Amino acid sequence: LFEIWNHLLLQSSIKVQRARCKNCLVWAKSDNLARDIIKLTPDIPVGYIVMRDPSTGARNSLLRIKAAGVVGVYHPLIDENLVKVLHGRNKKVYAWTVDESDSMQKMLFEHVDAIVTSHPTLLQRFMQQIRTQCFEEGFSLL
Repeated sequence: LFEIWNHLLLQSSIKVQRARCKNCLVWAKSDNLARDIIKLTPDIPVGYIVMRDPSTGARNSLLRIKAAGVVGVYHPLIDENLVKVLHGRNKKVYAWTVDESDSMQKMLFEHVDAIVTSHPTLLQRFMQQIRTQCFEEGFSLL
């Protein structure tokens, strides 16, 4: 079943490439699959996942796939140093899955590049509140 899924994902990646999608990103939980997608479709952004191993508690290596441009990080693992390391290697940091407002605020202040959430309206509302507060206090967001 896993091999069938991988084959379907590879086929889908090729379809995305042919469609010339400008706003597409392929996520892969399997590092080998991510590497295969990068080889087959080098112009499509590919990301890999960083999380904690449930059995050992150890965090995955941050810099596992050199050619990947995006790293999806389980949001409790994100801090200033992690963002600095990944940005220093020209990788975007996508925080997942951020569903509580306190965590959303932390991710925004840590300067992640994207927030994956099940509650986009809450995130948009929260971001607007921060914008309003910044403008009221005389700060520019640029």
